Amino acid sequence: MNLSKDAFDGHSQLGFGVYLLKDCYKQVYTALSLGIRLIDSAISYRNERECERAIQDFCRNSLDVKRDEIILVTKIPDSMQGFERTWKAILQSLRRVDRPFLDMVLIHSPKWPERRLESWRALVELKKEGIVREIGVSNYNVHHLEEIVASKLPLPAVNQIELSAFNSRIEIQEYCSNHGISLMAFSPLTIGQRLDDVRLLDLAAKYKRTPSQILLRYCLERNISPIFKSEKLDRIHENAGCMDFQMNSQDLAWMTTWDEEFVSKPSWNPIILP
Repeated sequence: MNLSKDAFDGHSQLGFGVYLLKDCYKQVYTALSLGIRLIDSAISYRNERECERAIQDFCRNSLDVKRDEIILVTKIPDSMQGFERTWKAILQSLRRVDRPFLDMVLIHSPKWPERRLESWRALVELKKEGIVREIGVSNYNVHHLEEIVASKLPLPAVNQIELSAFNSRIEIQEYCSNHGISLMAFSPLTIGQRLDDVRLLDLAAKYKRTPSQILLRYCLERNISPIFKSEKLDRIHENAGCMDFQMNSQDLAWMTTWDEEFVSKPSWNPIILP
């Protein structure tokens, strides 16, 4: 990786997502103050500029943290897929964040078979040019990744997918592990829909942690970077607490048996696209 060794280096770390946040600046700043160094945005979220402003201000006020230690992720939406559109989208994002390069760019989904590979070609070239530091994909299943293999292009550094203890995506996990692709998990907290699971509550009581902290820790222990989001500053504090404890191997193994292929929003599940 070209990023600082203190930034994303293929090892799991906690991330903070900013989808639909109303006060993104304050929430990102709070997350950074708690040790989170991965901020997950997208062009379609319309808050890249606000995220970068919070990052810059945090680094300015925290002299021991360098900008290269923080990763701001953005994503190419379906409407901007294709070689030329992707290139143009990146240049627009650069202007929004007012930096010479972007930390990490993902293709947001594999919706357009005829365009997604051209978008990937663009990202590969943009990385060669030093305009993007690291590149990846989102919502890619094994067959989508195999398409990149068949094209003889470099594989992505990252695949961001919906993943939790209730949707473990074992096949994708194994494929990515075997091909050196790091995993990020969005909706690792199931958008709150499984936080009252009795098994999860039992583990939370055992470790004296919240159900959310247990689910986030599960990902971290499996070398997956979980991305959580919250409007509430106290909830950001709470979730950041997943970084300061560990779970034993027996409990982690038990959690791997909870898989029920749970999808938080069945109406938007691009990983199943052809």
